[in-house]
Amino acid sequence: MENGVDVATASVVQRLSNVNDLTFSRIDWNVFSPMLKSQLIEILRSSSLTQFRSRSMPATPIITALAAVLACARHLKIMDVSSECTDWNSPTEITGTAPRSIHLEELKLSRSPSFINSLLQDSCPFEVRNLRLLDIRGYFSYSEIAGLMQYIGGNLKNLKMDLGDYEAEELNGHLEHTPNLRILHLTNLNLSLKRGPVPKIQALFRPLLSEGRNRFPLQHIIIDLNPGDSKVEAHCWSAIDALFEKPEFALLETVEFRLFSWPSVPRDTRRMLEGQLPFLQRSGRLRIPEC
Repeated sequence: MENGVDVATASVVQRLSNVNDLTFSRIDWNVFSPMLKSQLIEILRSSSLTQFRSRSMPATPIITALAAVLACARHLKIMDVSSECTDWNSPTEITGTAPRSIHLEELKLSRSPSFINSLLQDSCPFEVRNLRLLDIRGYFSYSEIAGLMQYIGGNLKNLKMDLGDYEAEELNGHLEHTPNLRILHLTNLNLSLKRGPVPKIQALFRPLLSEGRNRFPLQHIIIDLNPGDSKVEAHCWSAIDALFEKPEFALLETVEFRLFSWPSVPRDTRRMLEGQLPFLQRSGRLRIPEC
């Protein structure tokens, strides 16, 4: 029997047209009425739906919510998965999507290691080897990221990575399989003496400096710095300057430092960065925008 809330919700959903962006947040597909499920499935199948997001779902509800998308949302271009899940079996009432038939352009991942594993399966409906943007937030194990990069990195041109929870030694190899990367955005780098940004940046690029490597095609680097237990000047930025002066980075056009949570970038901080980054400053590649 349909309950009053589901009937009312289904009535509202039925009147929606040309929905292009859908978010599932803490929903339990199993408790929905057949009428409401049917209306949601119609939206998922619509050619207008190109963006989908999941948010903070408990483990069991997300299984069915995202499985519905896996089976129905065949016109998606942008997917943002920010949830934990251990099972990706489709609900029984939804079937029939061919493997690699949904060609994603942007993929954003947070707290979703099992979804990474599902992307590597032959039966996965998502084609992710031609992404325009991959945005990785939160912590993933080295094996999870390495496997994903090895699978999709060949054509990837734009990568955004949250480095806040990583130790430097965990970042070796993340860029080894991205030979066509053009834009790299590093976020959540805290000015901490214990887990400072410089060793992390060095570790990330170290595999690209192996003898015999060609010039890396990277053109733009964005580095987001957050306040920590130390000042900007406490870190050896000259090591980053020396890194980007190497011939492997000859194609680099800009390196942009963004200082967050400051009312404005202090003048002495700007001068300090410019002083420790003489090559980037002299070559015109250094950018330090106002907050």
